[in-house]
Amino acid sequence: MKKKRIKLRYKKERVVFSDVLPYELPITFTNRFFYRFLVKNEVEYEINPLDIKKGKLSWKPDISDGAKQVLAVLFGIDSYNIFCSTEVINGKNECFVKHEPKIPFTYRIMHKRGKYRELAVIHPADQIKMVSFYEKYKSLILYYCQQSRFSLRHPYAVACYFYYRDRLHHTLLGKRSDDLELYFNEYENLKTYFSYKRYTQIYRFYEDYRYQRAEKKFAHLQKFDIQACFNSIYSHSIAWATNGGKATYKRFFKGGEDGTFGAVWDSLMQKMNYNETNGIVIGPEFSRLFAEVILQYIDKCVENDLYEKGYKWNVDYECYRYVDDHFFFYNNKEVLEAARQSYAYHLNEYKMSISNEKTEDIDRPFITPISRAKLAIDKLIHDTVTINVDDDLLKKDESEDEAKDFANEYGEDEMENEPIDKERIKKALGKKHTLYFRSSFFSSVFQDILKTNNVEAKDVLNYTIARMENRCERMLKKFDRLYKPLCMAGNVVYITPDMAEQVEHRKSIMEHELSLFLFNLLDSAFFIYSFNKQLNSTLKLVNLLNTIIVYLDTDYLERSKDKKDKEEKKDNTLIKHKRFTDDIRANVFKKIQDEIDVVFQCSRYSEDTQLETLYFLITLRSMRSRYHLSVASIENYIGVKTDEYGNKELPVMNAISITLFLYYFADKNEFDELRMLIINKACERIRSVPMELHKKTSELIILLLDLMACPYLTMENKTKVGEAFGLNKKKIKNLLRYFKNGRYMFTNWKKLNVTKELNAKISQEVYA
Repeated sequence: MKKKRIKLRYKKERVVFSDVLPYELPITFTNRFFYRFLVKNEVEYEINPLDIKKGKLSWKPDISDGAKQVLAVLFGIDSYNIFCSTEVINGKNECFVKHEPKIPFTYRIMHKRGKYRELAVIHPADQIKMVSFYEKYKSLILYYCQQSRFSLRHPYAVACYFYYRDRLHHTLLGKRSDDLELYFNEYENLKTYFSYKRYTQIYRFYEDYRYQRAEKKFAHLQKFDIQACFNSIYSHSIAWATNGGKATYKRFFKGGEDGTFGAVWDSLMQKMNYNETNGIVIGPEFSRLFAEVILQYIDKCVENDLYEKGYKWNVDYECYRYVDDHFFFYNNKEVLEAARQSYAYHLNEYKMSISNEKTEDIDRPFITPISRAKLAIDKLIHDTVTINVDDDLLKKDESEDEAKDFANEYGEDEMENEPIDKERIKKALGKKHTLYFRSSFFSSVFQDILKTNNVEAKDVLNYTIARMENRCERMLKKFDRLYKPLCMAGNVVYITPDMAEQVEHRKSIMEHELSLFLFNLLDSAFFIYSFNKQLNSTLKLVNLLNTIIVYLDTDYLERSKDKKDKEEKKDNTLIKHKRFTDDIRANVFKKIQDEIDVVFQCSRYSEDTQLETLYFLITLRSMRSRYHLSVASIENYIGVKTDEYGNKELPVMNAISITLFLYYFADKNEFDELRMLIINKACERIRSVPMELHKKTSELIILLLDLMACPYLTMENKTKVGEAFGLNKKKIKNLLRYFKNGRYMFTNWKKLNVTKELNAKISQEVYA
């Protein structure tokens, strides 16, 4: 279906949706409710560039005691400053807050075999400060991010529109888009605060005319990136890059907190990373913007150096950069050596260097082993995940450009609005079709592609699973065009007994065919996933599972033709028609359960890689309870140990793991013991940090507020958590009062729409 463009109402707080959280967080973790808290209570933090050490915190008068207590916890200040602030200035209460260093919540994900990437969730108070920073300096951010012609991804304007495309067609979902306007008005799917040029994802560069033009003009390409880019960035260097370079800045500026744009940004980046100047937090979008400003300045320096040596851009060379990935096209080796020398000099000045390990030289044609493998995978998926139907309209879809398909550029379905009548039912009965997936063939050929092209599974796994999901969705849509008329026959229009018998026979065949198709598809998807269980691969697989679950678990809806019902707007204006038999659903759902169980058996819970497999808990909870894993399976996965006294012990868990397990357990009685162990582990996690650091530690603030909001914890357990944090009874009571009416803060405990959240998550991916 076509893109829907929705104009955004400008709210500066939308920064917390788009630019402060790492992409690699579970979909249960969201700033949706945090955003609503800020907007409803008009919470603001005003940065003073000339006195960055403290800022002015303001909020709407007469907010509830519970909201005041939340505010006090977020900023780690004495409740007295909030509760006793009665002076109203410009319609708001206010007080001054010290700009103190905060400890970010860091967690690991698998990056390469035996190597990890450490990502960070900054302190909620720092997230609010970033709202203020964006609002005050958005024009300067845009200015300094538009200095280099090398950059392939840079902001050019504040986003005015939100583009939305439902990954599953509304007819497949079988239900109306619920509360869409509210959903969009809250910016809950907003990708980034800024609109970006030229490419939001790197794969689009390979399909663009710039890449193809460069291949025509130049015989050689060198790809390289910066060694540990974000970990190497010296925070002070932002002031150098925005003030004419290191030498100029040190000559004309005082340094430190001098009130300049660069100095303010430097101070914010330091304080949110516990005063660390060597390296910046990894994960948030604003960190990529921070790096972009510095790298654009270096781009300009390199281009000027080459120009002075007689080498002109677009004549002697072309250079493109996506974040820290560089593409240098050339004919003469001398220009490459000059560019490398220039990059080495300027990067060193900014305490960075080129990664020799990741440097790759390619001669025309510019196709890498990975690219060749992806082409072979495309053909494999097209040949194995397929439906053969004797229908010209359906065949038309098969000839569509696969690249457009993957980018979701195909238009509205031509048959979507076709009414279901006897003719369409007869047409569906008369069509020959075969929906199939050659599982064993797919798995063996996939392995051969890896070996033939000398690539590792990790290099193509995300791409492969994403393509499988996209292809699966297309095949389900085609299947549905033939299946839906049969399913609705007898309900929508009257058919003869003979035709009814034919319809039931054909439905039975098609459902069996669908069951085998999905069964084999899942078998292969989990097989290739076992090669490399990285978080992004897990996310892609979870998206595939969700596509299948939603398709099978949603009935068709028909609008009532009863005028009285419509006039009275009764709930029965929508009539449900069962889509598939329980046996079909059961076969596929049991397959999903079994495959996830195998993953949990083979990939035990680990302190270092907690999220890679925990994502599947969200999938399991979205299924019916009969397909949830047993207590024994979960305990085995976690690695629960029993001491000599018979007491069970849990391994180390961070806030994300704790909240994910509690989300999965929900209020099911069979998990009572495990739930209590998790709560005790949460209290232990809080107590492990010195009391004086509680208010500064991002993880503990998030954990405290999420557990206070958790609907599956008793008041006694919530009090226990609050006391572990160091709160007195009055403060605990205020927090409980705020969260008692179904309010959440960071974890979406009960209101999770898995499909929408997955779509939003995948649309945010920077690297693809």
